Amino acid sequence: MLILGLLLACRTEAPEPEPVAPASVKGSAAALEGPYGIALGDWTGELATLGGPLRFRLRITGNCQVELLHGAETTPTFSQCEDHSLSVRFPPYLGSLTARISEDGESLRGRWDYPRDGLWHHLDFVGSAGPGTPAEPAPEGAPSQISLRVGSRPAQMRLEPGSPGVVGSVLFPAKDEAQLEGGWTDEGLELSRFDGSRALLYRLGPGPEGRFAGQKWSADEPGVPIVEAEFADLGDPWARVPLGEVDISGLSAQRIGGAVEPVPSTGPRIVFLGDTTCPGCNELEPVMEGLSKEFPEVQVIGLYTGVGGSPGKSDRQLRQLRDRYRVTHPMYRLDSVAPFFTKGMAWPTVLFLAPDGRVSAAFSGSRSTAMGPEHSAMVERFRAEAGRLRGLGR
Repeated sequence: MLILGLLLACRTEAPEPEPVAPASVKGSAAALEGPYGIALGDWTGELATLGGPLRFRLRITGNCQVELLHGAETTPTFSQCEDHSLSVRFPPYLGSLTARISEDGESLRGRWDYPRDGLWHHLDFVGSAGPGTPAEPAPEGAPSQISLRVGSRPAQMRLEPGSPGVVGSVLFPAKDEAQLEGGWTDEGLELSRFDGSRALLYRLGPGPEGRFAGQKWSADEPGVPIVEAEFADLGDPWARVPLGEVDISGLSAQRIGGAVEPVPSTGPRIVFLGDTTCPGCNELEPVMEGLSKEFPEVQVIGLYTGVGGSPGKSDRQLRQLRDRYRVTHPMYRLDSVAPFFTKGMAWPTVLFLAPDGRVSAAFSGSRSTAMGPEHSAMVERFRAEAGRLRGLGR
């Protein structure tokens, strides 16, 4: 792929990231003063990461309600302002933002706390009232798709115009990272996303042999190298799970909002296997609820593993997930991975079960769950498979 002229003119290799300390930045004074001593309207924020400042957008409305904005999506929160302090939680995740509000109500300084591998971590952040400096649109000749190798994994980065700037997604064989925001600069491409559960930062610039190179930073994978690669087939998420029979006749689990009970094991069923810490699983839950309403003859069942060793936290997260998406189909908490979960499966997995327990179709991995044509095609495939199951149940 030809590197854009503006990138070639700048340098020949990706920059080395440097640690960034948080710094308060004054924002636009156009926002209205709220009743809690904080400006209302659009804000910009920055997390201080080892990969550099990770930029994100948020909106604060009446009664100190906070939303995180990323691409076409928003993350609702539980938020509270009191005595010049702001507290934000992100159901159904366990992380939180806490910050002090400046005297003029137009800047924030605080930290994001998040759990990983049984331990708590934090990153400092600052915020300023106002939309900030808009990202530049893609220059003429900029690519709309880039094949990459992120660490050792093949991936495809897909870009489309945003408002402003660029919105992108990065697809891996078993997951996706969607609704990343950013734009092109003199140094290359920068994309980021912060939704209370994930903090992602991609930076690409010109590398050896006229190819892109750079780095990905996340709360789970700090400092992963990226290089442009030859196109790699990511595989079909519908072909990853070997089809056979799944017997859940003896499976009992804690029903969310109820008691321990046998999981439904007769008739045509769609079994959704998820994990409370899996963002792609949460993004699929509205799709599952839509299928349960469109195809009432087919039983939709959600089976979730949870936060290791903490059933109480898992139950709370699942109740929040149920309430957020107004889920009516049964959701269960499993204390261990389902006995039929195979090596071919990844979170989330959706199994379409015929009345005799035969797996008629399966989808595995969160890739394509969040946005764009792949998401629409996935939903249509789900509907087609549910329609076939409905016919078997008559």
